[in-house]
Amino acid sequence: MSAEGKSEDLRYFPLLDSVRKRPAMYFGGIGSLAINNAIYELIANAIDQYLMGHATKIKVVIDGSIIKVSDDGRGFPFDVNAPIEECSNLVEFYCLYRHNLPTADHHAPHIHILAGGLGLAVVNAASEYIKVKSSDGHRVYRQSFGGGQVRSACEAESVVSDKGTELELVVDRELFQTSLPDMPALRKTLFELVHFYPGLTIEFQEERFLTERGLLDLAFVRYSPSSAGYSLGVPRQFYYEGADSGVQIQVAALGCFDSTEYKSWVNGIETVEGGVHIDGLETAFIKAGWRPKLALIHVIMHDPQYAGPCKDALCAPKVANVVEKLVGESLAQLLTDSH
Repeated sequence: MSAEGKSEDLRYFPLLDSVRKRPAMYFGGIGSLAINNAIYELIANAIDQYLMGHATKIKVVIDGSIIKVSDDGRGFPFDVNAPIEECSNLVEFYCLYRHNLPTADHHAPHIHILAGGLGLAVVNAASEYIKVKSSDGHRVYRQSFGGGQVRSACEAESVVSDKGTELELVVDRELFQTSLPDMPALRKTLFELVHFYPGLTIEFQEERFLTERGLLDLAFVRYSPSSAGYSLGVPRQFYYEGADSGVQIQVAALGCFDSTEYKSWVNGIETVEGGVHIDGLETAFIKAGWRPKLALIHVIMHDPQYAGPCKDALCAPKVANVVEKLVGESLAQLLTDSH
């Protein structure tokens, strides 16, 4: 494959000119929310580390136009060769070339935040600079990128240190109306995000977000009891985490009502029109004889073909069966224990 990205299958391609000519097409605009989307891409990479069991904490610090995102994962693959000669390591490859695969290295599961993934190459193309500092526990690597280019060669120092990666980003003001993120929207997203991944800590400025009960805690935040129901005390509640056939689910439900409000996400993205995961969840509740007032479900699909951005509705048929089976078994046990 040449520097122009030519290959027989066109899996990888440069996109510098495209991003810089039409940044709004990639970032959803050129205002403060677009800066948020760049930040979400850096955070999504850290959450992948959490899902693979390599990270427990993500820290986001905004200091004027300087954005820092760090994690305690296993570090970036500076010691891995790139698939093309033009890049001296795999990190350079990630920062220069976009791929049309779910992930560049086929890792799964892979999640996105809000609208979907951009890729480091897109963020690099729209940046003034990205400084990367990363450690695998035995070596500390440093390298700078910016404007879609490599700004400095990789430097490595042999030293025992904590594992993790820090990315320092400043976006290119020539492409955006501002270099500052929308702080309230960013905080709201990070607060909600931590509920999808119980046990993950997200630090944002001076705050720390952490939940052990995941979507159940979020359900209590969203729950709006009627005046009659409120007088009855704590509502009926249900929480479940489980996995089967490459499908990982987290479910929370609260209250009793004549109709149920469903909220659903797949690989971190809200499925606003529902889909088969809602069908499976609704069937499980009907069989259990319970109609909750609020039900939340997050599905993580481990098959890489589903790791990309999800559409408004999930259409993978096997997910309905997995959700109905796992939730149905847990509900049956819950109802048996309560009698």
